[in-house]
Amino acid sequence: VIVSKAQQAFPCLHHPTIAMHGSSPDACSAAQRLTCKLRSDMMRALLVKDTEFYDEERNSGGGLAEFLADKVALVEKLFGENLRNVTKTFSVMGTSIVTIFIWGQWQLCLASLVIIPVLSVSIAARVKNIGASERSDSEKGNVSADADEKRMAGSIIGEIVFGIRTVASFNAEARFYETFTQHAKRIAQLNKRRLILGGGAEALVTGATPPILALMLWYGTWLNTIGAMG
Repeated sequence: VIVSKAQQAFPCLHHPTIAMHGSSPDACSAAQRLTCKLRSDMMRALLVKDTEFYDEERNSGGGLAEFLADKVALVEKLFGENLRNVTKTFSVMGTSIVTIFIWGQWQLCLASLVIIPVLSVSIAARVKNIGASERSDSEKGNVSADADEKRMAGSIIGEIVFGIRTVASFNAEARFYETFTQHAKRIAQLNKRRLILGGGAEALVTGATPPILALMLWYGTWLNTIGAMG
């Protein structure tokens, strides 16, 4: 009832929905352009580095390849899928709140005040989880242990791929495999607790939203049934 009244009074309320769906290809296109420029800038920066830069253990070929691939994928996800989802959520939430407070009854407006904090927490949780897989130690100014382990694992892969003949000639396959497995297990241990806590918190917040919205829809239907929204 509220939506029909609002659409009859202001047909332009359809525009947020159109803009919401139209923003999807725009976000993907922007993410592709950004990642393309990022790859080009990274390659240009690597080409002008001094040879001493590549002599450091942390700047091995495999480590740099792993680092660049991880960062580019993170940026593409941040400005593509996640940005699109956050934009859609804000669009739907803003349009719904404006519609309810302008054309809704005071009972429904009061009920919506309970939902707004829950939805806000849900959005904040999703935004906070964007890029949470990469953390830096701000106090020490060094990369996190997780990122360091990933770089070491990538470095081992690079050494095997680029120097497979040398590895085979020294029969060092088992040693490289054991070292890589240790780093992989360390990465899993570092990520396990954080992912469980973050996923559980987001599931709790996100899972509480549909029942509250369903309760609000039921309440609005009940108000319409008794004639309070006539």
